[in-house]
Amino acid sequence: MISLLKQYKRSLFWFISGLVMAVIVSFGISHQQPATAQQAPIAQQAAISEFAASHQEPNFYQ
Repeated sequence: MISLLKQYKRSLFWFISGLVMAVIVSFGISHQQPATAQQAPIAQQAAISEFAASHQEPNFYQ
């Protein structure tokens, strides 16, 4: 019975120490800036290719 209690306490200790380490690590990395993608130039966004224009016709598949 004593060995079961020791095993329970050991498991509880590792669980709590894992939670504490997770909190410490999350505080350590919270000051980093998130990665963001660069915005594409306006000229590329405005251009419509021939393929896209042909698929905008009504009743294309009929």
